[in-house]
Amino acid sequence: MSLAVVPKIIRASAGTGKTFQLSNAYIALLLGGAAPHEILATTFTKKAAKEIGDRIAIRLASAASSEEARKELSRFVDPKLHNAITEENLLSLLRSFLLRRASARISTFDSLCIEIVRNFTLEVGVPVGWRILDSFEQSLLCEDAIGTLCLENRAEQLSELVQILSRGQSVRSVHVKLRENLYELYEQLRDIPLGAWTQYEVPVFNMQESLSELLAKLEHIEAPLTKKGQPNKNWEKAISSDREVLSSENWDRFISKGIGFAVASGSSTYSRQEIPPEITELYSALLVHAKSALLERLRHQTWATKELFDQFHASFEKRKRAAGGMSFSDVKIRLSDSNVHHRLEEIFYRLDGRFSHILLDEFQDTSAREWRVIQPLIEEILSSSEKSRLMFCVGDPKQAIYGWRGGVAAIFDEFLRYGPAIKQELLTVSYRSAPAIIETVNALFSQVEDLESAQDFRDAALRWKKNFSQHQSGKSEQQGFATVIACLPSPEEEKEGILFERAGALIEELLGQSPHISIGVLVRRNRGIARMMYELSKRGIDASEEGGNPLTDSPAVVILLSVFHLIDHPGDTRSAYHVFHSPLRHFFGDCSTLEELSLLVTRYHRSQLDLGVSRLAFLLAQELASVSDERDRRRLGQFVRLATQFESSSFSRLRDFVQFVREQKVEDVRKASVRVMTIHQSKGLEFDAVILPELESLFSRRPKPSFLVERGSTLSQPRMIVRAGTKFVRMLDPRLEQLAEVQAREQFEEELCVLYVAVTRAKFGLFLLVQERDKPRSLSHASLVCDALSKGDTSGKIYVLGESTCLRSLETSPPVEHPIELAKVQLDFSAPRRRFFPRSSPSASQENALLFSRTSLHQRLHGVAIHRCLESVEWLEDGLLSKEFYQELCADLSRDQGVIDDAVSRFLSLVKLSPLTHVLSRLKCEERHRTDTIRVEREFPIFLKVEDTIFSGAIDRLHLIYREDKVDSVELFDFKSGKQSKMVETKHRAQIAHYQSAVSRLFDVPIEAISTEIVYLTEDSNPKQIPSEPQQELF
Repeated sequence: MSLAVVPKIIRASAGTGKTFQLSNAYIALLLGGAAPHEILATTFTKKAAKEIGDRIAIRLASAASSEEARKELSRFVDPKLHNAITEENLLSLLRSFLLRRASARISTFDSLCIEIVRNFTLEVGVPVGWRILDSFEQSLLCEDAIGTLCLENRAEQLSELVQILSRGQSVRSVHVKLRENLYELYEQLRDIPLGAWTQYEVPVFNMQESLSELLAKLEHIEAPLTKKGQPNKNWEKAISSDREVLSSENWDRFISKGIGFAVASGSSTYSRQEIPPEITELYSALLVHAKSALLERLRHQTWATKELFDQFHASFEKRKRAAGGMSFSDVKIRLSDSNVHHRLEEIFYRLDGRFSHILLDEFQDTSAREWRVIQPLIEEILSSSEKSRLMFCVGDPKQAIYGWRGGVAAIFDEFLRYGPAIKQELLTVSYRSAPAIIETVNALFSQVEDLESAQDFRDAALRWKKNFSQHQSGKSEQQGFATVIACLPSPEEEKEGILFERAGALIEELLGQSPHISIGVLVRRNRGIARMMYELSKRGIDASEEGGNPLTDSPAVVILLSVFHLIDHPGDTRSAYHVFHSPLRHFFGDCSTLEELSLLVTRYHRSQLDLGVSRLAFLLAQELASVSDERDRRRLGQFVRLATQFESSSFSRLRDFVQFVREQKVEDVRKASVRVMTIHQSKGLEFDAVILPELESLFSRRPKPSFLVERGSTLSQPRMIVRAGTKFVRMLDPRLEQLAEVQAREQFEEELCVLYVAVTRAKFGLFLLVQERDKPRSLSHASLVCDALSKGDTSGKIYVLGESTCLRSLETSPPVEHPIELAKVQLDFSAPRRRFFPRSSPSASQENALLFSRTSLHQRLHGVAIHRCLESVEWLEDGLLSKEFYQELCADLSRDQGVIDDAVSRFLSLVKLSPLTHVLSRLKCEERHRTDTIRVEREFPIFLKVEDTIFSGAIDRLHLIYREDKVDSVELFDFKSGKQSKMVETKHRAQIAHYQSAVSRLFDVPIEAISTEIVYLTEDSNPKQIPSEPQQELF
């Protein structure tokens, strides 16, 4: 059954059910006969895509099992489809949807682009087998590219770029600032057309007099007289300063202060005295020179910045190609530039399915880049003669908070140019928020253009308000509660701190009344999260960040990171101090000083390469777990999992691992009822109570745009881009001032969106915290809130609506999870696995002791050094190398040259004694076996499968005895640097047995023909033979 459908745009306010509306449209298409693979539904997060798919499946299942649900479903679909809403048909649709869900086109926009590019690899120009780089890989590649940028450019060039990134603020590290901000700016500017960088033209100025002539006139200018007939001192200082400034052509200083600034800004007075006409005329002429010099410099800086970006781009792209990967933005840019997205028939063919319908979610966050990719498909559906094809779009321009990353809220209006056939629908009934919350939202935004603090942006406020209509609440069971609380800090308290402290106390109070309500603490900036988490931890309140917290919130993990950092940087005294004063100090041995600890840890720079990061992480975490609380033990387990994940990446440096752990956010397995996040992260979430402690952040302190961009229309490519410069430079050219004003208005509208998103996350309780003030507030979220809601009050609860006790009546016991009964499936684990066997070392049982034994530091270093020297010896008869050679061979084991010298001297003395001459002499070996066909293997690697475990290791020395071109017997030697004892022999018996088994299978030699000996590296010991053990299966 194919029904004629009308293209529809739904402007859905917060809490009105965007996902519900999209699921209605999807189910209606299924009822009308559309197959899942014919419907393209896109959104912006995997979580949202999963929610859409789940909602469709749940509603189909509910309607199939309940007559009441079928009646409810019929309310939201075309009456012509009511006959299709039967139990049998709904079950059939549900079965078909679930079976085809993997191929259903319900995905993120990024996933759609990736799929297209994978099917057009050659056309798009990407390497075969490319992959999406994760954020950590990108950050490391970006850092490498920045390093190249720093090496290839002069300091003054980099200084210019850093000034852009820091918005003129002083920075301590050029590399750090580049690393923090360059990639973000690069993403914003990378697809700006080349021509736009050269479009800014400096106005032509009529300079009638040269600068030297004007400076000569300035020398003779006299300050105006005061009422007492005396020269004005302030004027004299200003003129004297201008003479000095202009003689060095410091135009920035000239236009930003003094008489120059007064004349440039159009003022007729300076220092409360009228500017004489002759001075105005002279300074106006000087300003012409200033304009020419400063605006020409701005044009040059714009192009110089473009050249630096090109260098970074080339270096960054080279590294991404070498890694075989791309970013999400790379995919969309390549797709857009290739024009593949216009070849719809080929796309449908290669994706094995035609998109007959398109459903777009959260459309207000679509960027111009993304619009260019999806536009051909939208136009194809809208221009189709088939009236049964649906174009459905849902979003809310009032929630367009991603303008900083390219989102264009005005994209909704782009649809209007396709004609009146598109139906528009407005949703204003919130099924999330209680009446008190909705009334507060209405009071805050319904007259936003009239608020005192918004008067400088009245036009922007009016434009934003066009998308706002009075909201209504669809919840009647609870009135809800909303309040604005003005907090007065005491003299010893910082102003910002009092708001976070008050928020912590408020959360403690709310949880005391209702322990299991959900509370969202929404802040404006990332640094506010750390401050809020600190306040909550002081009160012993469990809280989590959105997306999890870095594992560095655990003291135990911080100790482990110090260990890994010390392994990589043995000279780092701060890390050494941390480890020295931690529970791991005794784990490493008896170290009485930081220097001894550093020398000991140096050994593990080599050991960890053999063990792997994850094994070393496990051993260290296992030791700390015994002295950690439950939460730290959970975090230690997550640390080990991150180590395993890191090992599967293409990176191996320990510093990369430390950085990886610090940057990764890992959710605690227990869900906290209090969640702290930025307002941007809260998009799409809801909480019983919302607390906003960071409303005082001034709009004027927001990062200013580094560039001014001119476009012909909202979605068109930029026509011109130019460095923003300072406000003093911009006032020299009306065109620059106009562009800056446009961007300021757009930023103000986005700030209104941010505030709207924040207050509409609340279901029952909304708490807005501001500072108590007597003076007028500068423009901020707090000023807008107080102007709209305070009614003149300045202290205490300056706004209250609803009953504060409403949160107490909410459920006060933990929600009961009702498990879903699933069919039991019996899995057969009897079949052996062929891949990914658990791995171990033959000495795994004593690995802890081998790595971190309690013997003295010098003994352990000696043992490692002697092993390394022995590895270099084939036969004694070939002669030993120089002492200097062995010292260089072991140089990386310790910074203490005396330790290395002692170890090498000991090795040279040991090789002359019978225990080692017995092993290392070719003549003695030939005498024992009466043959000269002997092959020597040193540090021989083996892999052995025992049941479902793979053991790996390295045999210190093997003598392979050949007879008739075949290995007839084997001598296996294991060097031990400790003292000879029966306990050591017993501990290593299993290890030697594994070695025997491996050698037996590899060289097809009976176990009985393999002699094994432990050789103790001491002056008073003899080789000890170890009896054979039963043979194991070799993998």
